[in-house]
Amino acid sequence: MNAKGAIHKLAQAAYFKRQSLCLMTFGNAHIETALHPQRAPKNILPLLESIGAGGGTPLRKALVQVSEFINQQSYQYEKCKLYLFTDGRTRESIGTLTIGCDVMLVDTENSTVKLGLGKELAHSLKAQYVHL
Repeated sequence: MNAKGAIHKLAQAAYFKRQSLCLMTFGNAHIETALHPQRAPKNILPLLESIGAGGGTPLRKALVQVSEFINQQSYQYEKCKLYLFTDGRTRESIGTLTIGCDVMLVDTENSTVKLGLGKELAHSLKAQYVHL
């Protein structure tokens, strides 16, 4: 299963539980909100298919932006969970960041030479870790 397939399954589960969903993407040195916070859509596949992958990863900037968003909306998202899909490859230092909710790092690294950066990142973020 790829990252988009996993996100599709998460969105389906959120739809049936009538949960809200927000989808932010980062890559090619920029961050975009692909889906603003709303009830999870019934069919998210067209949106997922339109999202590209790869390029320079502004991971720290993305995490800071997500953290600020969650902190601004905390009263609405008391039981928020962040799923971070990444291969962990970044040139930036993550340092110590507090996200403001539970974090699940989903490691998407699939190269033949495994660097294990996702595990290190999960440890830095005090996140749960799972390899895709």
